Parts: sequence; structure tokens; C-alpha cells
Amino acid sequence: MISPAETALVLLWVALGSALGGLARYGMATWYLHRKAGTPDWPLDTLLVNVSGAGLIGALLAAGPADPGVGPQWTAMFLVTGFLGSYTTVSALSLQVLVLARNRLPGRALAYLMVTLVGGMTAVVLGYQAGLRLF
Repeated sequence: MISPAETALVLLWVALGSALGGLARYGMATWYLHRKAGTPDWPLDTLLVNVSGAGLIGALLAAGPADPGVGPQWTAMFLVTGFLGSYTTVSALSLQVLVLARNRLPGRALAYLMVTLVGGMTAVVLGYQAGLRLF
């Protein structure tokens, strides 16, 4: 069981990582908008953030900090949950699919990916429809 002091420290690391990840995402979007890279119908800034974040989380898994039970807990909380969770919209999904595949569960990895994508798209459409009716 984790003590209240340890819980507070973990929350601090997550908050710090989240703040820095959000700033990094904002920086990427600002850089992208100033250069007008890509086209309006192709959100290159989000693609760059998600792909770079997925690459970083893969590297962190290989290095240990993103691997559950490896290394100090604060590194995973700061880097993975905090920074990359705030920086990207896909890093956690990418990590979970990779871990399932790495654990020799490729069918489960593909099913999880598809359920997440279809579930997310269904939720956004339903949320949009509900928002139109409510507002």
C-alpha cells in the first residue's frame, strides 16, 4: 500500500510532467501554425505530436521507465503519465498495444486497438450529436 506522502509525491510528478507536456504540445502547434506546414484538411501538428510521442514512449519502454515495475515509480509517472499523457493523444494507446504485442498477445493487441478506435469515434459522434441537441 502506498503512503499518503508517496501518493502526494506521485501526484506532484504527474502534475509537473503534465504541465511540461502541455507546454511542449502548445509549442509544437504554435511552430506548425507559424510555418503553415501541411494543409488545413491534414492536421500535421497533431500527427507530428502523436507520432513523436509514440516514438518517445516506445523508447522509454525499451529503456525501462515506461515498463511497469522497472525503475523508480516517479520516472514513469513524470515521463509517461504526465509529460507524454499531456503531450500526445495517442502515446498511452500505443504503449498498451505494444505491451500486449510484446507479451505475445497480437490478437488482443489488434482487438484493443480496434475497439479503442471504433469506441472513440462512436463516442465523439454521439457526444457531438448530444451537444447539438443540448446547446
